Amino acid sequence: MDRCVDVIIPAYNAEKYVATALRSLESESTFINQIIVIDDCSLDDTVAAIIKAAPQSIVIRNNVRRGVSAARNIGINAATAKWIAFLDSDDQWKPGKLAKQIMAAEEYNCDLIATASAGEHLSDYGEISLKKLLRKNTIYTSSVLIRRQLLETHSLRFDEDLTFAEDYLMWIRTMLVGKGLVINEPLVFYRKSPSPNYSIHAVIFNVYKVYFRIISSIKMTRNIGSRNSKNRLYGTALIGLHKSLGSIAKRFASSLLS
Repeated sequence: MDRCVDVIIPAYNAEKYVATALRSLESESTFINQIIVIDDCSLDDTVAAIIKAAPQSIVIRNNVRRGVSAARNIGINAATAKWIAFLDSDDQWKPGKLAKQIMAAEEYNCDLIATASAGEHLSDYGEISLKKLLRKNTIYTSSVLIRRQLLETHSLRFDEDLTFAEDYLMWIRTMLVGKGLVINEPLVFYRKSPSPNYSIHAVIFNVYKVYFRIISSIKMTRNIGSRNSKNRLYGTALIGLHKSLGSIAKRFASSLLS
């Protein structure tokens, strides 16, 4: 099998975990063309840790902090391989991840292949349903393998204006123009980091931006079919918005009572 995958790792103050993330790639070296690490103006010894753990990796250093979306986009722009895989600096891959994803991609002719994370099995194994994805994001970024040509053909990039859920918007936009598959096997160790302390106003504003852009993306996509098909997707997106706002309300109410 050719070295057909470029791995993109955004890193910010990741000195503690980035070496472990990089070492988890060693078993996948047969498939990896290059490892591209984007240091987003870290204040610790992240770069030194990267060079020590993976001296062969390409390190791109931002002079100012631009955020995770910009870091991933820089990596996409630098990539040259057929496939792009994402790995956050505090997560890890299990051995065999890329082999299983590439086999699935070839067998089912998919553009995006995701997996479950450690300790979790997804109920929706098989082809990714856009309708279900519009209701809830079930795709872990560190599990994603995506066809680079699809990103270039449709100018798909992470939205740098969003505070969070930029990955969710990216997967929705990808599924509007491509085909996706979930492998129901935990091939990623996902480390749950503390959430930033955003105000409720900032959270709600960001959620509205995400769903407004989802609806705009549906509107601009030509290959969906009839107007009724688009209307059904609009309705599903609005259900997703309603659920997200309900979840936010419960979370903030709980924090006030605790």
